[in-house]
Amino acid sequence: MSAQIASAQPRLRSRVALDALTPPGMLGAMTQVPTSETDMLLELERATRDLSAAEVAAVAAFADGWRESRGPDLDRDDFEEIVRIGRQAGEQAAVAAKWRRRLGETLETQDVTELLGLSRQALDSRKRTGSVLALSGSGTSFYPAWQFDTETRPPSVRPITLRIVTTFRQAVDDLSLYIVASWATSPQPELDDRTPADWIATGGADEPVVLAAQRAAYLEAT
Repeated sequence: MSAQIASAQPRLRSRVALDALTPPGMLGAMTQVPTSETDMLLELERATRDLSAAEVAAVAAFADGWRESRGPDLDRDDFEEIVRIGRQAGEQAAVAAKWRRRLGETLETQDVTELLGLSRQALDSRKRTGSVLALSGSGTSFYPAWQFDTETRPPSVRPITLRIVTTFRQAVDDLSLYIVASWATSPQPELDDRTPADWIATGGADEPVVLAAQRAAYLEAT
């Protein structure tokens, strides 16, 4: 047994952790809960073979949160339901992690209200107009950091943000602002193959950014 698995044993020796660790191919083959300690550890070692130490720790944290929050009404022997919940949680966490990496640095709502000196109501108003780019999250919103100018006193939202959001909103019906945020971290030919986020943050001119946004919005709409 690898040192990685051995160190994780005390926290992962649970049915929930085993379910959450099991990759889709293996999950399809599992029709019953491993009952013996040996069976559980064999399944656990096989399931975690390609996971990093950080990923194992994440699953352990999931198991701890599950254990603390499940309550007395949950049927702990409902194998299919627990597997479904575990897989769903893992997929959601992976998607969130991918988006965070794709979007770069972001701030949460409380950070932005403090940075800009705004109330939540005032910030919500700016979200609606598009003068600040906000991405909906669970219990909060996420704000890409490139749109904030921290060199001004007080810090402010760069005016180009409104132009970008407006350009996309005018072209794309039912626009997801995640599209805008993803575009901002993708190289654009109008910007010499730099990303809009980098271009804006380093003081590049606004007009090439608007042209890049217009082209991307048109492609998104067609």
